[in-house]
Amino acid sequence: MRHRLAAPIVVALSLTLTHPLPAQEPTAELGPRDARRGSQFLIPLGSLAFPGFGQYMHGALLPGAGYTGAALVGAVIGETANGEGFTLDEVRRNGRDQLAYEGQHVVLSAGLLSAWDAFHRAVPALQQEGKYGFLTTRETLGDLLTAPFDVKFIGRWTTWVDLAFTGIVAGWVLADRDRGVAYEPFRARDAAFLTSLSYNAAVGEEAAFRGWLLPLFHQTLGERFWLANTLQAAIQLTFPTIRF
Repeated sequence: MRHRLAAPIVVALSLTLTHPLPAQEPTAELGPRDARRGSQFLIPLGSLAFPGFGQYMHGALLPGAGYTGAALVGAVIGETANGEGFTLDEVRRNGRDQLAYEGQHVVLSAGLLSAWDAFHRAVPALQQEGKYGFLTTRETLGDLLTAPFDVKFIGRWTTWVDLAFTGIVAGWVLADRDRGVAYEPFRARDAAFLTSLSYNAAVGEEAAFRGWLLPLFHQTLGERFWLANTLQAAIQLTFPTIRF
């Protein structure tokens, strides 16, 4: 089962990476033309609900098929795993439930990445209209997917603060366990499950909230970073309870 647990991530990423670089480069088809209506919010929102929608709207059929395919793979795995029934805010220990959970999470991540991609496809045209001048760099999908493995982040104090906080919480939870009670042992499949879960959440949610909503709010709220960042962070905090 632990080997099957990696299937949603491997297959989904393979499909999504079908055409990664053109998917993120400034799109020639938009060029000097006006940005498509709804390209800042409605089209990315549609991509969140239906992965690939924004890419199809921008004429990028192959990348759109990658996002749609990733979502379909996740949905099929989630359904065929026959989990006992749960929501995405519950951590499961049963291997079949974990597989079903990850299948659903791949669907969600495909939508988040599709929304981010759809927004950034429109940025060159939006900048022609005098908007989003503060977006001076263009990350590719490959940059996003490999960011968690970039060793340069190890030297940042913010990385160690987060790791220390996680360690403190884990230690507190383990210390609170009742003595004399036989707990289910931690297995390799649990490690694989938590790793893939963290990876999906980190890449997908960071892309949508920091890569789409943050610049969107920053632009529409008069480039008040503190207000834009607070708003997107507040939405992300409630996201686990509203996503399904």
